[in-house]
Amino acid sequence: MEYEVRSRALGRVAAEGDTLIVSYDYMAGERVPLRTEYRDAIIALEGRDLPPIPRRGGQTENVG
Repeated sequence: MEYEVRSRALGRVAAEGDTLIVSYDYMAGERVPLRTEYRDAIIALEGRDLPPIPRRGGQTENVG
């Protein structure tokens, strides 16, 4: 998720950020692939495919 906060008073971007949201199975105690219907809804909303997830060591992992 990428986001920005705009200041009406200043008329410009006041802050930017990004967050990695993970689908997690609390019973198993591990992350799990994002459900297809959630992934499809995000892609439809964003109008673009989900980017690969950056991992430690410079590697990437595809979402879903």
